[in-house]
Amino acid sequence: MEGQPLFSESFPEENPYPVMRSTRRGELLYANRAAGRLLEQWQCQVGARLPEAVQSKLAAALENGSPQKLELGCGERELEFVLVPVAGQDHVNIYGYDITEHKSAQKALREAHERLRKIMGSISDGFMGLDRQCRVTFVNEKGARDLGQTRQSMLGRVLWEIFPEAVGSEFENAYRQAMNERVATTAESYYLPLKAWFEARAYPSEDGISVFFRDVTDRKTVEQNLREVQADLNRAQAVGQIGSWRLDVQRDELLWSDENHRIFGLPRGTPLTYETFLSIVYPEDREYVDRKWTAALRGKPYDIEHRIIVGETVKWVRERAELEFDEQGGLKGGFGTTQDITARKQAEAKLKQSEEALRRANEQLEAMVRKRTVELEGTVATLKVEIAARKKIQAQLHQISRVFMDAADPIIIEDLSGMIVDMNREAETAYEWRREELIGKSITTLFLPERLEVAMQMRERCSRGEEVRNWESSRKAKSGRIIPSLLTAFPLTDESGGVAFVATICKDISTRKKMEARLQASELQLKELTRKSLQALEADRRTVARELHDSVGGSLSAIKFGLEEKVERTADTGTCNPASLEAIVSDLADAIKETKRISANLRPLMIDDLGLLTTIEWYARQCQERFGDIRIHCQFAVEEREIPEDLKIVVYRVIQEAVTNAARHSRAGTVRVSFGRQDNRLFLEIRDNGSGFDLSEIMEQKDPMMGHGLLNMQQRVEISGGSFSISSQAGEGTCVRASFPNLNRR
Repeated sequence: MEGQPLFSESFPEENPYPVMRSTRRGELLYANRAAGRLLEQWQCQVGARLPEAVQSKLAAALENGSPQKLELGCGERELEFVLVPVAGQDHVNIYGYDITEHKSAQKALREAHERLRKIMGSISDGFMGLDRQCRVTFVNEKGARDLGQTRQSMLGRVLWEIFPEAVGSEFENAYRQAMNERVATTAESYYLPLKAWFEARAYPSEDGISVFFRDVTDRKTVEQNLREVQADLNRAQAVGQIGSWRLDVQRDELLWSDENHRIFGLPRGTPLTYETFLSIVYPEDREYVDRKWTAALRGKPYDIEHRIIVGETVKWVRERAELEFDEQGGLKGGFGTTQDITARKQAEAKLKQSEEALRRANEQLEAMVRKRTVELEGTVATLKVEIAARKKIQAQLHQISRVFMDAADPIIIEDLSGMIVDMNREAETAYEWRREELIGKSITTLFLPERLEVAMQMRERCSRGEEVRNWESSRKAKSGRIIPSLLTAFPLTDESGGVAFVATICKDISTRKKMEARLQASELQLKELTRKSLQALEADRRTVARELHDSVGGSLSAIKFGLEEKVERTADTGTCNPASLEAIVSDLADAIKETKRISANLRPLMIDDLGLLTTIEWYARQCQERFGDIRIHCQFAVEEREIPEDLKIVVYRVIQEAVTNAARHSRAGTVRVSFGRQDNRLFLEIRDNGSGFDLSEIMEQKDPMMGHGLLNMQQRVEISGGSFSISSQAGEGTCVRASFPNLNRR
């Protein structure tokens, strides 16, 4: 019958899911019991029209002649419907399936994929998944960035098409091994196109392999640098003949450097034990070495020199060790060095033979210094005589009376209008004008244009009755020759006492000017000679101080240490009276102290090694210890790098002289040393609260040694381009000041 189902009704009714039949127009022809809840939701029954969403699918199924799928909700459940056209009829069978669990599983899978994607994107390593054809199925952002790609440029492509240079590389071999043998593999290699080192680990997966990789270029660079540093260390130890060793008790490991093996003559691979070491030590030194090492194990310092036997050769070595202990005092490990000092020991033996020669050289140097000092004082005295002679000449020139025709100097007489009215014979000779030629001409004929204004001012003063003496100027001869002149102009009065003429005595000072130029040059040369003499003196002192400190002081110290060791040994064995040896050690200690004092007085090496500021503080402490009842306060407002090298010894000598004077002569209780910089100058001030003195009395003493220290300070400062001043009054203390300009130039 039309409108009735053409298939068995019993089977659809048993189906737990909705089964329906509809016409092309969407009229519902049949629905089983399982479809009842769905029809209630649709508010539809058999004979009524289905919802629009279903009707559109019905038409598509009939027109295409193929099944159509449709997902619809039914309460809390998700249903999928398959619309199947009935062949030869204008009907469509509708079969429903509950896909709620399937949808939940799909959602959970998508969420898991999203979590996995986020995890892979956050890890510090690169990651990619490859299928069995090495096609990229996944890559995180970090991995794509490290490979110079993007995720979009890699996904879906064969890895070797993206990186053709990697074909045949360690990476391809490792990936294919993991793919084929289903084992985890590791590869590390340099990839030239990216100029980087990579480390990759491949793990088999169900559909291919998973690859974790990272850029290890920095690590490889560090490893290479470490290898180069180790090689440099080995070369440095070979050059310096210094080997090293390290002990790790927990690992029971003792490592020697290559140089250590060479020094002891032991090839690598030789068992390194304490007994092996002692067997190489010189027989007479073994007991000493063993005693020192035992003491080191108790926490004592280990720094010794002893002999070893390498083959048929006896060597001297210096060994130093720094041992590490745990809280219970147990040995944890340590580090030590071995230095081959054979050459130094041989040099020390030769040095002992040259000590007397050094002493004689020192005496000769001191004699040379005294001689140079005397020569310098003689030069200064000669300069003072020359200056006194010059002043005498100037005084004599100032006293020349009014002479005229027979005077030895040119004399010109002019009226108040400036016209020459008379001149002496020397004026004719000097200015190359005959009397009849020059008389009647203006006095400006003899003036230089650039000096005209000043000359007219001098004439104006004379016309007012003022006498102008010893005015240096220049006159011009007829031939144009310039004559440096010393002029004395004075007014000549008439019977009424008024000024009528001006007479000018012109002293030709060409020779004097040349002498002054030479004298100035001599002064500059003397100043430079004095500066170089002081530099040479300081250089000689530095050399002697260094030799006393490094050579003689070192030798005396070595002898002292040897005697102290001998005292220890003889005290233990009782073979000798240790009191006599201890007296020798005491004398040597005094000799070492005196050597250091002489070295410091000649030139404190601390200036060159630690800088001026540190040396000043050291000297202040030395003076406080030496004089006892004086306190020295140092205040610095300058950095060491701002002090020019050539000024350091000058500043130190000034401080040394001023502090010594305060301590010895003024009975000062406090000395304040201030040294700083302001703008482009260095300022030094040494102020004490002592008894003070009359500066003029000191400087006027006939004894040349009186005030010598003050003069020495002044000359040092001024030769260095600085300025020096000293102020003192009896009972008010003394203040010494010095400043030095032009720091940028220095």
